[in-house]
Amino acid sequence: MRDDADNLEIGSTIANGLRVRERLGSGGMGTVWRVHDQALQRDVALKLVHSELAKDHQIRTHFLEEARAMARVRHPGVVEIYSFGTLEERPYFTMECVDGRSLEQEQKRRGAAFPASSAIAALCELASGLEAIHASGTVHGDLTPRNILVRRNGSLSITDFGLTVDGIDGKARFLGTARYAAPEKIRAHVPPHLRTRSDVYSLGTVGYQMLTGDTPFNGPDATRVFAQHLYKKPKPLAEVAPGTPRELCDAIDATLRKAPDERPTSAALVDLLSDAKQALSANRQALIVDDDPDFQAIAAASLETVAGFSSVQTASCGEDALDILARQRFDLLVLDFHMPGTDVVSLTEKIRKDRSHDGMQILIVTGRGSASDWHRLSEVGANAFHFKPIVPTEFGIAARKLIENPR
Repeated sequence: MRDDADNLEIGSTIANGLRVRERLGSGGMGTVWRVHDQALQRDVALKLVHSELAKDHQIRTHFLEEARAMARVRHPGVVEIYSFGTLEERPYFTMECVDGRSLEQEQKRRGAAFPASSAIAALCELASGLEAIHASGTVHGDLTPRNILVRRNGSLSITDFGLTVDGIDGKARFLGTARYAAPEKIRAHVPPHLRTRSDVYSLGTVGYQMLTGDTPFNGPDATRVFAQHLYKKPKPLAEVAPGTPRELCDAIDATLRKAPDERPTSAALVDLLSDAKQALSANRQALIVDDDPDFQAIAAASLETVAGFSSVQTASCGEDALDILARQRFDLLVLDFHMPGTDVVSLTEKIRKDRSHDGMQILIVTGRGSASDWHRLSEVGANAFHFKPIVPTEFGIAARKLIENPR
């Protein structure tokens, strides 16, 4: 290890036979590395506390205490911690190495706000993971999109927890990220029985950003952002993201209240988000575009009875579909790949260029499609492929899963 930086030598073997492979990133508390556990023959992630922070005995002690608490968490929405120890007097822990990207990277890739259905699904997962962390007797301390991982299957997991450490003057030191910091953390006064509510505030900020494209408070420097967290009310979500379901707006607005005791607990937030998800599900709209009236009838019945869509409309050709889409927004569009007079690839591409339909899932149905067909359609924005003849129950389940776990 070099003395002038928080770097490990690639290829070197460090504590407990861990071979360093690559540097994955760095945050306020430490640097994360991909290392290979030679005994178990698997890659793991290793987080090593920054050398300057490691000089503080309290930080070293609290870091290991938090790692022990996190290691007790067993939840699909939380990255699993395997072990912890010290390397040249610097605390570290190893954890599951997730093959995916951060929510921050996903937001940049999208370049726009998430549709409500995607945001609700993600926030439900995150709130459930946060509840598990709190139930273990600890807090996350620095929940941001950078510390949320999106796995290849689309599920999310919380990782890279932070700390608020008591200094020698009895005040807490702020070690979080400014844009996601709860007011009480900025004031360096977090009542022990309300520590978990700071995480709820951070998750609310993440949700606000997912739905609007930006955090509620921004500024040229941390000081100005801190001042807004302390004294300025965020714009109500319904004003910034019109069209967002009322139940979801209410849940996010509740998490951003200044007083921690006025925010919901993580367990209560799980319930609020679940209610919002159910409310959104109760108003699902679908459009089926197919020239076969028998298929229209069977598919519509499946979407209504199995997938729970409140309204299903039909069209017989691409031209009629575009006319309907110009007047109304849908959650799901079912397109027959082989309709006379309609190029479904071009139709899909044209629909995807209209940003008013962001978040709408496109399900292609066909009786004789191929892998190359699916490749062409996925390139222009189709989300899934289903073969005819359909089994109504299977079709309804596939549609419901597609809506609840958008691709």
